[in-house]
Amino acid sequence: LFSAIKSFEEVYNATNSALESLTYNEFISWDADKDIFFPTKLGKATVSSSLSPEGGLLVYTSLSKARENFVLNHDLHLVFELTPVFHHVRPNWERYLEIFRLLSANSQRIAGIIGI
Repeated sequence: LFSAIKSFEEVYNATNSALESLTYNEFISWDADKDIFFPTKLGKATVSSSLSPEGGLLVYTSLSKARENFVLNHDLHLVFELTPVFHHVRPNWERYLEIFRLLSANSQRIAGIIGI
């Protein structure tokens, strides 16, 4: 449809831009021997999860950070990692702060490590 309403040059430029972005963000790679693009593990995971490229990068960044700082001595880290990235819940930040202040020093330390 895009190619039906746009000129060849516009389609070509948009396609090149998309391929550059997907390659830069490591969703696809170029196989010079076969002369084709192929999906990376990140690209396949993003498509399989029905996330947008931006959402896939957000989840990947979060999981990469978690892998570096994973804390196994407390459930708080697992709860954070299993919380959906996108939701339509509006937190009550005042209540959140009250609960956070009631956490033990160790729980607050873990919250800081994982970016809560």
